[in-house]
Amino acid sequence: MYRGKERLIELLVEAHANELALINTLEAHINIAERGSYKTLLQDHLRETKSHAAKLNRRLDRLGYTESIVARTYGLAQNVVKQSLVLTKGPIDMIRGGTDIKEKMLRNARDEVMTEGMEIAAYDTIETVARGLGDHETAEMAAEIRLDEETMFDALRKEIPILADIVVQTTLIEGDHKIELPWDGYDDMTVDEIKGRLSDASTSLLIAVRNYEKANKDRSTVIDATEKETITA
Repeated sequence: MYRGKERLIELLVEAHANELALINTLEAHINIAERGSYKTLLQDHLRETKSHAAKLNRRLDRLGYTESIVARTYGLAQNVVKQSLVLTKGPIDMIRGGTDIKEKMLRNARDEVMTEGMEIAAYDTIETVARGLGDHETAEMAAEIRLDEETMFDALRKEIPILADIVVQTTLIEGDHKIELPWDGYDDMTVDEIKGRLSDASTSLLIAVRNYEKANKDRSTVIDATEKETITA
């Protein structure tokens, strides 16, 4: 059982190191992000990440964590350093020139989604190991944090099409570019038929419909529907 507890502590130490590294990354991403839903989400993410780090720290204290555990576990130490470098590459990227700020925001959002996926897997592991060892308090903490990470993962994913569309509109298309139909037969559909299809549309498709409507028919009922679905999707 001692080996089991030691391994669980190693996993918690690794998760804690990752949360601390992510705090640094998010602070750098917030500093360059333009005002809008993405920056607001990052600010929420930063507060949540600090809360997760504090919870992990308290749990490690309760489990009797000591630095010697990591010191004699070379493989864990290597892994923490490697993952921390991945998570903190954001601040390094911030000083690289030649990239439009909007493209940086898009790239950062993609990196954040990948990081969330890694964290979800980490907390799945911690929860399962803790339950197997009968440590229900650690298991419930890991499950609670994982739910937060899953919610943030979904929220960040929704921001990617929005940020990508901003890049398209501001840097990738010519001034006389014609906005294409969102799908074949779009102009032959009624407003109700379009709204029906929007109910389960991806964020990218919702944006395509909104852009087309604003450039052509400009029907407020359809535009309002796209914006409502983008928020709730």
